[in-house]
Amino acid sequence: PTSTTVYTVTGTAANGCTASATATVMVNQCLGVDELNGEESIQVYPNPAKEKLVIQANVRISGIEIYEYSGRQVGAYTPGTTRFVLEESSLPSGVYLVRITTDHATVLRRIVIANP
Repeated sequence: PTSTTVYTVTGTAANGCTASATATVMVNQCLGVDELNGEESIQVYPNPAKEKLVIQANVRISGIEIYEYSGRQVGAYTPGTTRFVLEESSLPSGVYLVRITTDHATVLRRIVIANP
């Protein structure tokens, strides 16, 4: 038999801004982890990024939102493709959260921008 659990994590910034992410884990009781939906299909590289940041998935990326750690949104994109390239010159050096939405999942990734 298989057991399915949905985990939801919600974070709240000091200014009251919130963000949530979910992951579904299906466990086959005889074999262990059978499937993990979401993060395994999304790659963000290089990290830290110096000239460009690549976001790649094996499904269509419907939305990308970039947030400062303070919770302020500094970028929003709707690529509609499986690969998106962000030129780093559009963001100052720092640490950011990237919210990536596909047809199957939404994940948060921490990135570091290290412009010269």
